[in-house]
Amino acid sequence: MRCYAVRPLALGVTLFCVTGLVPAQSPAAIESAIERLGSESPAERAGARKVILDMGDAGIAALRRACAATKGIPPEMLFVIAEDIGRERRSVTFKQTWDLGERGWRLQWRGDQLALLQKLGGTVRFFDAQWQPTGESFGKDAGYFALSPTGKGFAFNEGKGKVVIAQDGKPPVQIAGQDRPSVAYSPDGSLLATGEYANHVDLWRVADGARVNQFTVEGTRGGLRPLFSPDGKLLVVGNRNDKTHIFNVDTGKVLHVLNRKQTQQPVFSPNGKLLAIAYVDAKIGIWNVATGKLVKLLDGAAEEVFTLAWSGDGRFFASAGLKGPIVIWSGKHLAKLKTLDSGSERTFRLAFRADGKVLAATGNQTTRAWTIATK
Repeated sequence: MRCYAVRPLALGVTLFCVTGLVPAQSPAAIESAIERLGSESPAERAGARKVILDMGDAGIAALRRACAATKGIPPEMLFVIAEDIGRERRSVTFKQTWDLGERGWRLQWRGDQLALLQKLGGTVRFFDAQWQPTGESFGKDAGYFALSPTGKGFAFNEGKGKVVIAQDGKPPVQIAGQDRPSVAYSPDGSLLATGEYANHVDLWRVADGARVNQFTVEGTRGGLRPLFSPDGKLLVVGNRNDKTHIFNVDTGKVLHVLNRKQTQQPVFSPNGKLLAIAYVDAKIGIWNVATGKLVKLLDGAAEEVFTLAWSGDGRFFASAGLKGPIVIWSGKHLAKLKTLDSGSERTFRLAFRADGKVLAATGNQTTRAWTIATK
């Protein structure tokens, strides 16, 4: 509703309100204009451009926010970016194709099969391409798990104080821990990093369970989330209570301490040049890995951002969390493209299938998947 003050002759000020109007520079108006800027019709693009220009400085500022563009980009280049974002929006569809009807805590793809852990302290089960149980499962009291990049093994914590590394054709290897550590494989599957509520992450050799290194983080102890870079040369350690560290795996040296606290989940872009981090305060930080500098700080459209996922081709990344939609972002422009309904109040994990054709999400109410089609 918009309210207007008018001054009739000699009668003082009268206030009247009109409902159903959308302010010209409202997010909805700007989003509609961006969609039209992506049209193949020159006339429609020109009309959308005029709508924004008629808003004046407020319209340009709103367009800049919608495109997640920096202040230094001039208006003409801003329209070029907006047209490209508009074309991206028109060129992709996310069609919901599955709803498992079962809650979940963590998930990961293995080919076209989905591994799903329904709760903290449960069993990891596998589902086929039609979302039917395959009968394969592991763990009875698992809190976190990871599938080997080789496709021939997995690791998980079984209750408190024990991590199990399973490899095809070999006896399982057990690693001692103190709590329920998160686990992450190196890209070649030879190393496993474990992080729990502590001030260090341990690095283990998968073949025999020998500890080969330990990476200590500065600051407050917290729940630590390790992640290897796509080339395996870097180890990122996110801290739920403090700053994120980037280590050199071979030397153990700290390369960068990222100047923002309370990491929920870090994810690398496929080329390893950018690091996206979900934060407790509902922001998403996009960091330059080489310099350790913040590139962009995005609004995650939730009360907290729990999870991020990058598509294998780098075209999209997705975010979700507490009381908000799944947001699909442009990997090129780091701007919002679409939103999806996860079906859960809390969306705990997102994952793109390796071929980039399916996105899966799991949360406290259900587990869903969308088939992705691009032009």
